[in-house]
Amino acid sequence: MLEDPALMAKQRASLSLVNPYTLVIHNFTFLPLQVLSSQSQALIERKAEEIALAQGSLPDGLKKQYEIQLRMLKSTTGVDVEIMGSPLVIRPFNEPDKPHFTLSSVVARPWSRGSIHVSSTDPKTPPKIDPRYFTDEIDLDVLCEAFKFAIRVAATEPLKSMIAYRAAPPENTDLSSDEKIKRESEL
Repeated sequence: MLEDPALMAKQRASLSLVNPYTLVIHNFTFLPLQVLSSQSQALIERKAEEIALAQGSLPDGLKKQYEIQLRMLKSTTGVDVEIMGSPLVIRPFNEPDKPHFTLSSVVARPWSRGSIHVSSTDPKTPPKIDPRYFTDEIDLDVLCEAFKFAIRVAATEPLKSMIAYRAAPPENTDLSSDEKIKRESEL
């Protein structure tokens, strides 16, 4: 849609837009885990148990971070996931001339902790960065719940009738369990 000059000109004219950057066609929503998942309480309880079991071995700073983060995770008004909708495709598909719509999800407050270390005495040498994505299981679990929520959103009107088919993961992908979703959906 963004690459169709006639469609974009029509949209700008219908809205009396002069500047091409005054029309934002992306949408963002920020949700607590409790809104997007019926499994939220079980995930929160599991994380609280993990923290309680590790209390004696956690450094004071990390212990305080976890206390704050757990309090935010328990909140029904906090933000755990960001879901973005965009009329574009993130990766190329076989039908470049057709309109696409992408729903993507992001864990807003990950529990995984990475590291940054000085790798040389030379200040121009970049540090060694290890983000350690998804080293804490709850991050992938929350993203999996967000993925399932996005699938439900796409199957709800008015989006449902506007979507011809799901390109990724393909419609025939088995998403019957969290394990299969994590493996097959490119999370």
